[in-house]
Amino acid sequence: MVKADGVKKKAVLLRGGRLRKYEPIQLEEVKTRLFGECAVVTGNFALKVSIKGKMMEGVNRFSFVVVQTPQGPKIVSFQATAIKPAG
Repeated sequence: MVKADGVKKKAVLLRGGRLRKYEPIQLEEVKTRLFGECAVVTGNFALKVSIKGKMMEGVNRFSFVVVQTPQGPKIVSFQATAIKPAG
């Protein structure tokens, strides 16, 4: 069941087996490049998540673009790609 505001009730998530539990994300190799009122941030992050009691983990490469607005910094673009393990 999805409410009009897009929020799912926890009981529905549990019944559907889609409840996910994320471990804290660790950012690595973060680099920031400034271009006037804009910044491009890149790096890696290790992700660990439990789905239906099964732990999944991996490393991802990310990039996001931050723009300075009158209300403060705003992320205007985000992208992440899984890095396949070597071997």
